[in-house]
Amino acid sequence: DDGKGGSYIVMEYLPLGGGSDQLAFGKAMAAMHLAAPSAPEALDGKFGFPVDNTIGGTPQPNTWDEDWVRFFREQRIGHQIKLAGSPQLERQWSQVLEETNNLEDLFQGVTVRPSVLHGDLWSGNCAGAGGEPC
Repeated sequence: DDGKGGSYIVMEYLPLGGGSDQLAFGKAMAAMHLAAPSAPEALDGKFGFPVDNTIGGTPQPNTWDEDWVRFFREQRIGHQIKLAGSPQLERQWSQVLEETNNLEDLFQGVTVRPSVLHGDLWSGNCAGAGGEPC
């Protein structure tokens, strides 16, 4: 923080350009998602992140929660629905929640554990250097 509300990120210089090996990229992403998280709360099985962040320019809450379905329902999809401010979308969301037992039915028999995710992956923020993903 520069004391004026701004922040900086310092990164190693990489000669970005050209494409990269998509198979290697996919394997690297999978490895990141399988890595043990470093936050003590996540190691204790909670979902979230130490700070709120944004997805693009949209605020995204990350309050720790021990229940994956509730976290996903309230802090991901439900939060976006509220921000949209669309009564029609809110009605559709209510119907989805009603028909899926608040999304619980969608995760029956599925074990979800906390992991580190790249939450804003798109073609403009992935690159290659020397043919390798970075």
